Amino acid sequence: MQQADFEKYPVKERYLPSLRYILHQHSESAEYFYHKHEDICELVYLAHGSGTVSVRGKEYPFTEGDLLLINQDAMHSEKYEAGVVVEKYVYGLDNVLLAGMPPNHLLPDDACPVIPKNEYHDELLSCLRLIETEYNNSKPRYEQVCGGVLLGVFALIARSSAVPEKSLEIDRMTSRLAEQVEEYLKVHYCENLSLKSVADKFYVSTFYLAHIMKSHLGIPMIRYVIRLRIGEAQNLLCTTNYPVKQISQMVGYANFNYFLNVFKKTTGKTPNEFRAQVQKKQY
Repeated sequence: MQQADFEKYPVKERYLPSLRYILHQHSESAEYFYHKHEDICELVYLAHGSGTVSVRGKEYPFTEGDLLLINQDAMHSEKYEAGVVVEKYVYGLDNVLLAGMPPNHLLPDDACPVIPKNEYHDELLSCLRLIETEYNNSKPRYEQVCGGVLLGVFALIARSSAVPEKSLEIDRMTSRLAEQVEEYLKVHYCENLSLKSVADKFYVSTFYLAHIMKSHLGIPMIRYVIRLRIGEAQNLLCTTNYPVKQISQMVGYANFNYFLNVFKKTTGKTPNEFRAQVQKKQY
């Protein structure tokens, strides 16, 4: 990636949640007495065991596969079944700025803080494992990867019927990122783009990029790139005498036959048929 591109399309770290720590805990008959965190929030995944949690004086069942969301300054405690090994992952988070929420709040104070295991469990677990791997390996840009994947985690949680979607709405900076990506695609659509290559340029995960762009554009990102390419091909067919094969290369298709297939699938006509129809209308 050229330096000029990076300067034009930066992903500023302040837009993303930051990961303070990850704790992977094993214990038996564990009990965690009332306490609170004054400058962070926590996300807890229970990998094994069962018990109850108390948040702001209310008790909730907490079982294997559930997520627990703890807002900053929320008094809470945990108590687990005696004689059973408890395994859990605790993610300490900072710089969490969700729309309509105070800083470091993952959900409204009066909402149920336990997200039961649901149809998105496997996706959530994959995201959490990726965050743990990135955090432990600490390779270059791991902070941005963790922050981007965390936003994906919030989006998956928001899908759960257990939490009102608006309570975990991604903040306006996510919309800004989607706008920057769209602007980048409009300039670079004729290059060899993939979901991964664009995600790498913006230092976010492919999962997160796919989610925000489909929400922003209304269609998958790659389908949007196809629309840009075919739209420009139509323009060149109307306004120039370039051969069709040359046009296919100009809009990013090295494989001419593939371009023909995509063009016809998108417009219902071959490029030559489309050009002939336009020329007929002009005379």
